[in-house]
Amino acid sequence: MGDGLGIFYAVLYGSYLAILLLVLGIGILLLRKGLTIVGWALIAAVIAWCFGPPAYDRLIGLRERQAIDAANALPDTLSFEGQRVLVIEAGNTICAELCGDILQLGLQGEFYWLGIGHYTGAGDVPNPDFAILNHGDEILRVELGPPLADMDGMRFAEPVEAAVIPPFDVVLIDDDGYLRSFAPHLLGLPAALVPRTQVARVLIENWGDPFTDPPPDPTYRSVAPWQDLGDFVFWPLSRNDNAYPSLTRMRDGWSELLCAQAGPPEVRDAFTYGFLCAPDSLDEVLGSSG
Repeated sequence: MGDGLGIFYAVLYGSYLAILLLVLGIGILLLRKGLTIVGWALIAAVIAWCFGPPAYDRLIGLRERQAIDAANALPDTLSFEGQRVLVIEAGNTICAELCGDILQLGLQGEFYWLGIGHYTGAGDVPNPDFAILNHGDEILRVELGPPLADMDGMRFAEPVEAAVIPPFDVVLIDDDGYLRSFAPHLLGLPAALVPRTQVARVLIENWGDPFTDPPPDPTYRSVAPWQDLGDFVFWPLSRNDNAYPSLTRMRDGWSELLCAQAGPPEVRDAFTYGFLCAPDSLDEVLGSSG
């Protein structure tokens, strides 16, 4: 199957290239025979076909990147000290993504967690007003647990039993395609980019009552839509999909902010701190755990 598919694509690409070279060759031949207008027209047509569509793609891409840059805004510093923070994230593991990073780095604050989809799925479809947050019994207070001997001393988020759910000072959404469908206005992007925005993070302050009120515009936001660009030399069946900014760059921006507020060693997880904030220390951390 693999060999047959490879042969098929080799023939397809080869035939396509042969057609381009044939038309180009005919144009050059016509030039030599004195048919200047027709010859140059054929050569120009090949050049325009090969480079015109991808050049247009990149012009559109430049405008899209300008819109993305305008939507993205991160603070110089980020601190949750003295604040009650609700972290909403995709996933079915309690406080495993951004919420887990915050706790494992030992940031000061009072943290709560709500999972998109799994723990919030009461059978109703969420809407742009976030009515799904009415399910307050599914919001969990979370704290960093003690070192686990069977996990080489690693520390993970744990729920706090019977915790009261308070009003929140900050709501932080770590999105994986939820906002583009149910709250696209939070992304701050042109309509054409919204369907291509799988990954986003928004931080919302002064959300009066997230159980009943629609969310206000984010205070800070990171979005990374996928861009659809054609190949050079133009091949109509091939497209390049790359996120802008890259997902690594987007997440690194948040990690830098969180690492700057990381707590002392006794209140954080050494592995997470080493991985996100001090990669040079990982060998020492892994050595001590062994």
